[in-house]
Amino acid sequence: DLQRYQDQTGYTVAVCIVQTLDGMSVEDYAHDLFNTWKIGNAKTEQGVLLLIATVDRDVKIEPGGGLEHILTAGRSGEILDEYAVPFLHDNNWQGGVESTVRGMKQTLGTLSPAERAAMVEREAKESAESAAKARAFALHALFVFVLLLGGGIFLFVSVRVYNEKKRKAELRRENEKIKVELSGYRQDLLRRKEDIKEMPSTFPDWAKKNALVLLEQVDSILESTRSINSALAEDTDVAAQFLHGVQVALGKVADALETIKVHLPLEIKVYEEDAPVLVHSADKALKDARSAVEQLGKEGFHVEKFEPVLAAVSGSLQDLQVALTEKRPDFKSICEKARVHKDEISNCKTGAKALKETRDRVEHELHALDKKVSDTLANLEEHGRKFRHFKNNAPSVCWRELDNKHGKLQNHGHFRSSSEKAARLNHMEVQDFAAAADIVSAMYAEIITVKEWCQSIDSAVQAYDQAMRDYTSKLHDAETARSHANSQVNDSDAGGDARSLFNTASASLSTAESMASGRKVDWPTVVKHLDVAITKFGEAKSNAESDILRAEQRREDARRAEKRRQEAARRSSISSSSHHSGGGPSRGGGSYGGGASRKF
Repeated sequence: DLQRYQDQTGYTVAVCIVQTLDGMSVEDYAHDLFNTWKIGNAKTEQGVLLLIATVDRDVKIEPGGGLEHILTAGRSGEILDEYAVPFLHDNNWQGGVESTVRGMKQTLGTLSPAERAAMVEREAKESAESAAKARAFALHALFVFVLLLGGGIFLFVSVRVYNEKKRKAELRRENEKIKVELSGYRQDLLRRKEDIKEMPSTFPDWAKKNALVLLEQVDSILESTRSINSALAEDTDVAAQFLHGVQVALGKVADALETIKVHLPLEIKVYEEDAPVLVHSADKALKDARSAVEQLGKEGFHVEKFEPVLAAVSGSLQDLQVALTEKRPDFKSICEKARVHKDEISNCKTGAKALKETRDRVEHELHALDKKVSDTLANLEEHGRKFRHFKNNAPSVCWRELDNKHGKLQNHGHFRSSSEKAARLNHMEVQDFAAAADIVSAMYAEIITVKEWCQSIDSAVQAYDQAMRDYTSKLHDAETARSHANSQVNDSDAGGDARSLFNTASASLSTAESMASGRKVDWPTVVKHLDVAITKFGEAKSNAESDILRAEQRREDARRAEKRRQEAARRSSISSSSHHSGGGPSRGGGSYGGGASRKF
């Protein structure tokens, strides 16, 4: 049956059933067998092998190069899934072979080589005719496209020109309308100017000056807008911009006229109403300030520096009261001077009040300082003894910075003398309250400095004692870490980085042990060296383990590469033998584009 199929179609179908693949993959076994049997014509390579391994439970379709485009990997897999696996799974070898061959025949077809050639020639002719029709259609479509594109461009340009003309016409009509409105608006402003041009003569000097400046601006703007009637002679867009500028300028004229007619008179009226009130309020504040200063004077405070200021303010207020009775008072100037005098009065009153407040505050703080100074001196004495003991037992590097600060705090008597000086300055006979307050603030700051130094002593001593207690356990941890890292680092696969880290850690450990054997030991630094040693030993161990794993992986990769090289050499030997023995294709489809395999 397979021979008749070969005679009819020219396709060679071979079937091989074996028990095992001798440890080879089904792909390699099928490839070698295909070349050994020389399946198919050497020129056309139109052969296919069906390989079944009954014990290994593998099946493979291996097409020649001339059939790979038909028996692709996908199609071959479908044939195996549909026609082969259901039978082979039940150990029905004959049924599996017949079914799979039938599926391959359906895919390959039953046409003879001559019929296939005729079919190919017919398909080529039909393809050429289709291509000619497609070219003709493309040329026709291109002509229509160019025609439509040209028409579209012409229509677009025409619409743009029409719209621009329409816009210009509408803008020209709008400009004419605006020109008429602005002309009428300008004439109205001219009339309004004439109505108020005499008003500034009734204003006080400051308001008259402001009004005259505004009128000058009005005259200048109105003069510059006289050419409004010639605006439409320009291009419509230029004319629109000019008319907009005129509109803005005339708006400024309207604002200026409104200021002269309404705002300035209102401001004048406000000053007229506020002036008497402010003068009266300043006079009342002056009386209150004088009363407060006189009371402080009776209590013995030195208030002489405030009296000249209050006297000057009193005289100026009398002048302002006289000015209010004049025929045309300058109410604005009166208001401004009255506000200045109120500020001066307030400053005098506040300064006089501050004298008593400062004295009372310093007096209260001096009483509180007595106990604080006693406590500070006691604390300083106690920590001084603690510090001296620390210096006797620890190396200088542990206490040098604290010793520098301690030297500045040795003069205990200045606390008492400073307190006495502040009390003397705060006495009513001296009344240098500000200087007394500065001394008290300085004393509080120095008390805080002493407290911070005492806290630093406590922290330093605590850290030193803790490090001394931690030394034994830290040393044990470091020696343990060295022991764990030593075997890994000494392995032949360990790299230079791991050895360098190990040496660094060993040096830190040696330094710590050497320092700990001295008379005055810097225990915090010793513990730091031990911490460095523990960390570096750990890093050395980790790096060495990584180096060992990488070396083992490289050796494993080399073994696999050698095994692949030997397998390739064996295949090359088989292929070479097949080549020298005669015709037949040198290789089946396999992984080069066709064929497929399945487990069953």
